[in-house]
Amino acid sequence: MQSLGPLTLVIFLVPGIALLMALRLFYRKEVVTSANQARLAISLAAWVMIFVAVFGAGIGTLSFLSTIYLPMTLIAILMLIDRFRRSEHHALLNTLAFSAEKGIPLQETARAFAQEHAGDAGVRAHCLAERLEAGATLSEATRVARLRLSTPMRLAVNMSDVLTLRGLTLKSQLNWGNESDAALRTIISRLVYLCVSFVALQVIVIFVMLKILPVFQKMFEEFGLILPAMTQSLVTFSKWMVMEGWLFAIPLLLLGLAAAFVGIVFYSGIYSFPVVPGSQARSRNAMLPDVMRFMDWLFFLRMFFWRYDASLVLRSLSLLLQQHQPLPQALILLANVYPRPNVRRRLTRAAVEVEQGRDWKQALRKQWLVGPAELAVLAAAERAGNLPWALDEMGESLMRRLTYRMMVVYQFVYPALLLSFGLFVGYFAIAMMLPLFALIQGLT
Repeated sequence: MQSLGPLTLVIFLVPGIALLMALRLFYRKEVVTSANQARLAISLAAWVMIFVAVFGAGIGTLSFLSTIYLPMTLIAILMLIDRFRRSEHHALLNTLAFSAEKGIPLQETARAFAQEHAGDAGVRAHCLAERLEAGATLSEATRVARLRLSTPMRLAVNMSDVLTLRGLTLKSQLNWGNESDAALRTIISRLVYLCVSFVALQVIVIFVMLKILPVFQKMFEEFGLILPAMTQSLVTFSKWMVMEGWLFAIPLLLLGLAAAFVGIVFYSGIYSFPVVPGSQARSRNAMLPDVMRFMDWLFFLRMFFWRYDASLVLRSLSLLLQQHQPLPQALILLANVYPRPNVRRRLTRAAVEVEQGRDWKQALRKQWLVGPAELAVLAAAERAGNLPWALDEMGESLMRRLTYRMMVVYQFVYPALLLSFGLFVGYFAIAMMLPLFALIQGLT
């Protein structure tokens, strides 16, 4: 009897699913804590069995091709999990905002949320409740619980710690930037799909050039035939890659690996950042995942995405002015609570210039936090006495224009990348099929 090889690992799928069903039955309303290690062990064993079963099925079905579609599947699953986790954590923050507005203690709301969600969201809500009961601020509790929050959500949480109307602050800020973030996630997911597909194509091309093309050359030499022109160009390209092309390919490969490493570091939040110096500053050495911080390293991205931070700054200043905060103090407060360090430094410089007597609009303009059009509108609004309304409207307009420009660039760039990718695939497929047709014609 012939062995099934890695396919035999599929048998682990049944006990893995059975263990997950048992968890649902016996630990339906309990949250994983340090005192409940049995559920953690059973859950870990179940998911390990399911992973081993899926891994074995993937390797056993298509063998070599599994090295291509398994990483693609894993990346897609991780992206889906991340989106699902973010939606859960956003729901938790919305629940806390509603509770703060109604005067309900946040720790009680977090515990109630943990009882209703027995999975990862319940674990994080339980940790959040414990930190709040220990006297931590909401921003510190969310960092310890490692909630996946976007920049506007972190800004809302940080500002709620220093303002009196916590419920109003959270409720009004949580939905800032939702359209822009959704558009950016769509663009990134499509680009990741193209990148992974291109890497898979590279693996296939290397395999064909090393294994298939030499066989074609030898067959045509034995029969005294000439390879088609397209196939000869592909052979020439493969020889160039072996002799000289690798000198250009290795730097690109190293650059890609470095970009992947930096992206993982920024996404996972495994790094610390200091708060800006000031009388209201607090130590913030925490791990916060935020892909948007990658813009702090690349200047051309900052030039394109400056409206994202400028929108949040203007709308936050509007909220602070509505709560009767003087403008210089509002800038200092915002400089100490803004989530991204680069923007905090720019806000600090603007606040220092305002304290030295410079006009606040020009100070923000110098730090790329206000555009020329917004500068004129804010000057007119300040003279008319409706500055908070103008700040909020200009911030919303900046975010809307950023979303529009991102979608315009995406509509031009993505079809061009897709077309170039398709042309390369078509060229490669035709170059590999023509030798078969030429061989058949030559032997008849």
